[in-house]
Amino acid sequence: MTVPAALLVLSPAGRFQRLGSSFVWQFHNLRPTLADNILVNLNNHASTIAEYTEDTASTPPKINYYTLEAGKYFYMNRNFVPHGDSASADYSAENVGDPNSEREWRAVHAPGIGDALVLEITKSSHIDQVGIIPGCDANEKEWLSHARIKEIGIEVNGNYTGKTVLPDEFTFPWPESHKAYEWIDLPSYPGNSERIRLVVRSVYPGSVDQITCISKVVLRQWLKSNPGIKSGIDDHKLP
Repeated sequence: MTVPAALLVLSPAGRFQRLGSSFVWQFHNLRPTLADNILVNLNNHASTIAEYTEDTASTPPKINYYTLEAGKYFYMNRNFVPHGDSASADYSAENVGDPNSEREWRAVHAPGIGDALVLEITKSSHIDQVGIIPGCDANEKEWLSHARIKEIGIEVNGNYTGKTVLPDEFTFPWPESHKAYEWIDLPSYPGNSERIRLVVRSVYPGSVDQITCISKVVLRQWLKSNPGIKSGIDDHKLP
């Protein structure tokens, strides 16, 4: 993979020296510390239009997104009602679908192996992926303190199953960005999604306790073409 030099941000300044098309870090007798970690961030450009939908006059509108990234269009939404046993009422399943909630869903067991989160789809459609933040995303310290989901099972409409191993990474703590989520491909299934069940199969251990969390959940549908949606603010469309 080649990245244009103009797009690179190198930190700390002066450590990496350019040599032709490469960047070189020369060192002798290095005793590594956390400051020597190398982070590669492929922050690809994306164009997005927000869609505001109001279910009732007494609840805040939901914000869904139409996005173009790397030549592909997708629709990211929260058209579901979450259910699942939780450790307490303060950490109920409802938190995963509420972008304004600062709390997460905490599985009833610690670790939560075998515990499940169920998404009842409110607008029947063919969902391609589920995005989850598989831990406590308040900050990196909280992320590492509690257990994070390693392997998750997925079931669609009670008949179609799969499983996925997730990386253990604290990424982008803003739930309105698709970059904040680990994306789980749904198994092949006919028709529309009515019910999606996520089951904790294994976890990365926490440094303080084994409370198992999911902070936020979104659904994603891949679109075959430009949806032609206009922004309600300035009338712009996706390119």
